[in-house]
Amino acid sequence: MGDPSPFHFWMDWGVQAVVGAGTLLVAGAAIFADAVKAKFVRLSVAVDNEHGAYQPFVKVFSLHDGIVAQSQSIPARYYHLRVSNRSRRFPAHRTTLWLLKIERNDPDRLMTWRGEIPLTWQHEDFLPGPRVIGEHPALCALFTISSEGVLTIQARNPPVGLKQTFNGGCELWVTVQARSDESSSDEYHVHIKWDGNWDSDVERMKVEFQGRKMK
Repeated sequence: MGDPSPFHFWMDWGVQAVVGAGTLLVAGAAIFADAVKAKFVRLSVAVDNEHGAYQPFVKVFSLHDGIVAQSQSIPARYYHLRVSNRSRRFPAHRTTLWLLKIERNDPDRLMTWRGEIPLTWQHEDFLPGPRVIGEHPALCALFTISSEGVLTIQARNPPVGLKQTFNGGCELWVTVQARSDESSSDEYHVHIKWDGNWDSDVERMKVEFQGRKMK
């Protein structure tokens, strides 16, 4: 078999060049589309309700072999952060609210924990996993206060070094950030202060729950 003619050589070369250029154009278009989405997706975090939301939770008492001995409904208030997307046309996919830092005053020093732990979305027991944030915001529980006098940070799978529960009064400074595939919010700084007393009347609950955006 002889060598291919110049015509066939240039024909094959032209086909390969067109295929290569098409692949580059498709990849470039995808990268450009992602860049446009990232530009318009704008996540933000804010305190949803400084008084919290009353919602009892079920405390289950079980034996060592896993058999449930009894359960009890415990009055509690949930304090949520609201994650919003300013863009209505471009949703933020796989959004998670991350706990980045907790600071607290011990009697003799300031204690600081740093890390990256996901917080718990509202109704996560029924709708697990990250959220898609579009036109409507999503709520994420930052902490709860129960009638047993315990404040609990709602972190998923907290590490050993993270102090998650506080008995009685406490004052905390918490930093969080919302992150999606397309964008991230500014870090959000939350101040929590509680005198340790529970009351079913929200007006008598002495809880400070305030936040501000950090640049």
